[in-house]
Amino acid sequence: IILGYFLTDGSFGVNQSAKFTNTTLAYLSEFETSCLSLGSSCKKYLKNGNGWDYIISNGHCVDNPVRNWLTSLGCFGLVKKNRVIPDSIFNWSKEAVSLLINRMWSGDGWIEIAKRKNRATKKVSLGIGSGSHKFLLQLQALLLKFGISSNVKSENAGSAQKHEFWKLHINKIKDMLMFFGLVGEVYGKEQKQREAIAIIFNKSNTRYKFENDIYWDYIQKIRFLGKKEVFDIETFINHNFISNSSIISHNCGKTETLCISILYNMFVKPGKAKDESFTVIVITPYQSQIELIF
Repeated sequence: IILGYFLTDGSFGVNQSAKFTNTTLAYLSEFETSCLSLGSSCKKYLKNGNGWDYIISNGHCVDNPVRNWLTSLGCFGLVKKNRVIPDSIFNWSKEAVSLLINRMWSGDGWIEIAKRKNRATKKVSLGIGSGSHKFLLQLQALLLKFGISSNVKSENAGSAQKHEFWKLHINKIKDMLMFFGLVGEVYGKEQKQREAIAIIFNKSNTRYKFENDIYWDYIQKIRFLGKKEVFDIETFINHNFISNSSIISHNCGKTETLCISILYNMFVKPGKAKDESFTVIVITPYQSQIELIF
């Protein structure tokens, strides 16, 4: 909870006190309770009549548990434009990551509903903003770990913004529903989230698609682009990895090549009649290959 709030609306630069700034009393109260559970108290200051600053303090004690914890994670001393998600987070349990992302969305995230232009239907918008590009790329990778696709792009934040601002958008319906399933109800945005889910499920066939084990989607167009040079990329030992949070590379071994050959000959091969019956016999040296294919 503390880290989720700190990474979005927190401040812990070099030679600064660790503080959390917000206008929502529920967030501030939860933040204070969480700090007390770690042994750190909060000093409260009204910020020019617009929200509160909760500064982590242990009175005259030198030791500050929350600050020490942030330092151990490698977070303390980073200004917002250089903010990152600690590497250790990627090894956290699903439950811990879910709570972290939930509170990130409470801070700088949004769940918005808007009317479409020239249409009676409404559109759901889901995303989060940050002054740190790396932070959002890490969050994108963290979401992808749970099968949720998103995109990150630079936004024009206006002349008042000193630094470049970035936004992560979750656009596809299936990814939105997977996100809501991962994080649960976003704290402080519960009602808006319920409205968004209701709008999504009102779309035709959406409920059917997401209550089944397999999600079926239509291929809109297949175009022949000519012969292109391709590459087999692999890493040491595992032979597969995710690059740039969007390209999934798997070792192109014999099993995968065999799968492609089967699909090609069954469904694509030129001259094959649509009603032509056929039998495919697959022979492999290993049982695991057969299990993978089918």
